[in-house]
Amino acid sequence: MSLLNERAEKASELEARSIRIAQQEHAIQVRDETIARLENTVAKLQRWRFGRRSEHL
Repeated sequence: MSLLNERAEKASELEARSIRIAQQEHAIQVRDETIARLENTVAKLQRWRFGRRSEHL
């Protein structure tokens, strides 16, 4: 019975680990998308404020 309990515990740990990894991957994806949106917004604001020459700054 203890072997069965150990396997169930190990399976539970692996499932929890998989969930944590998936959450981390999602957080990284959201971060990258946010950074890309901010970069685009900054570029648009620079073009609006400084004109096309700001792209060369």
